[in-house]
Amino acid sequence: MFSEDELEKLPATLVLAHIQKLFKKWGIYDRKLTLRHEGEEYAFSCRDEAFVVYRLMPEGCTPPGPPGWPVCLVTAEGVIDECSPPYHDQDYFASHLGLADWLAIIQQDYADF
Repeated sequence: MFSEDELEKLPATLVLAHIQKLFKKWGIYDRKLTLRHEGEEYAFSCRDEAFVVYRLMPEGCTPPGPPGWPVCLVTAEGVIDECSPPYHDQDYFASHLGLADWLAIIQQDYADF
């Protein structure tokens, strides 16, 4: 797997293709899945058009959008995560995780070896 620095140097189309290859290898391509990290719940998926991770709102809260808000998004046009500028380290709602972090967490929880 690539480091955060290596991922930043690749064109978005290659980053998305790399993630799609990983998700197919792990047997979770084109599936909507959830995970918990540091007490928060996230939904994620990887499909033909994008890889996305959403932070889900706690039960009983009104979300700002379905199903919550994106914390990481990769399309053929670009890569955006909460570690990309602008970033405020005191943001309570930020996950403080970059793309490589999300891939490592997903691999740990879901990879089919």
